Amino acid sequence: MRRRRSGVSAVIGTAIALAIIFTILVPLVLYMQSLQTLFMQETSRRLQYELERLHEKLEVYASLGKDVIHGNRLLYIILENPGTLSVSIPTIYVESEENGLKKYDVNVFLAPGEKVNLTAYGVSINPPDDVRVKVVTMRGNGFYSNEIGPANLPYTILVSVKNMTAGYSYEVKVQVRGDYGCVSAGLGSGSLCSNLASYFIYPQTMGEEGLAAFMAAPGEYTVNVVEHSPTGGSATPVPSKIIEVFKDVIVNFTIPEIHLPDKVPLRVFVPAGEITHILTARTGAIEIPFQVSLGNVSEPMKNIQVKITITNEIDLDYATPLTNSITISRLSPGEIYSSSFLITVRDDTKDNLKHYGGFVEYKIEIQSAAGTFSGKTYGKSDLEKPTVTQDVIICRLGGNYNNKPFCRVT
Repeated sequence: MRRRRSGVSAVIGTAIALAIIFTILVPLVLYMQSLQTLFMQETSRRLQYELERLHEKLEVYASLGKDVIHGNRLLYIILENPGTLSVSIPTIYVESEENGLKKYDVNVFLAPGEKVNLTAYGVSINPPDDVRVKVVTMRGNGFYSNEIGPANLPYTILVSVKNMTAGYSYEVKVQVRGDYGCVSAGLGSGSLCSNLASYFIYPQTMGEEGLAAFMAAPGEYTVNVVEHSPTGGSATPVPSKIIEVFKDVIVNFTIPEIHLPDKVPLRVFVPAGEITHILTARTGAIEIPFQVSLGNVSEPMKNIQVKITITNEIDLDYATPLTNSITISRLSPGEIYSSSFLITVRDDTKDNLKHYGGFVEYKIEIQSAAGTFSGKTYGKSDLEKPTVTQDVIICRLGGNYNNKPFCRVT
């Protein structure tokens, strides 16, 4: 009987243990697994949210409307999504130096690569107010625009004009093209912007490159260059260019051709004028200084051939140049080249002391020159002042006159 009871007790104990396992421990394990699954899902979801938050991108620009209403301009907000995630925007804030912070509830959705333009719900900017826009996304990110105002524009437009002609003036114009934008000439001038700004460049040399600088609000602009002749003739426009300004921009223009004058401003002259030279002996050398100048309205010149010629001599045995030509390798606009020729003179008259002395007439002329840019060869007829004539008065020291100079009396 005892063995039978002990066997029954063992069976009952086993049944109770199995019941405890299946009614308590197994559900507990399943519940723990379910909690673990939920935890991992929430962790993964939170990690995904943080990754999306980190990779969310949005570019925010604040600009000024083209239209002016009672001296004020409407605020435009340009939003661009350059990222790979869509962006939802519930709130926009406008920070104003004069009106403080204003909040605007919106419902804007931007797909990847999408760009939208918004007017800031009637917000107008009056000088000298400056504003800044903050955009808050559904992921909790905040994005800011640059500060902007009619006298405080965020971006720079640099316009480079190449191959200009000296003496001409070049007007660079920047004009608003779309619904929003504003521009002013110069850097940091503090002047109020407008829909059109112009800047003049005055080149001093041929082929010169000049720069025109503008400050601009975000927007689309037309940039063009107008060439003005010094004679007041009709203006010559250069084909315009259309640009978008959402950062600093450089625009390059090249003038199609340099305008050369009808006469190259290449000039020769003798700075000393008429020279009086005293011979201490029968023969002497006389230095004839000269200068060659090139005006500003010209291309640089090279291989300039300068020659001296004795055109007449009176009461002298002879007058002969030691070197009759000089070559100037290069002359830039506005530059002056100085040099001299040497001529040998002999005065050996013995029969009459009053015939001592005489005159030498000479001519210095530019024979030819070549343009550095054009490669063209210019002759005397192409030059502004290719020839100068002058004379030298020759005197002798006579022994019968106590070595005082004796000059020919005309």
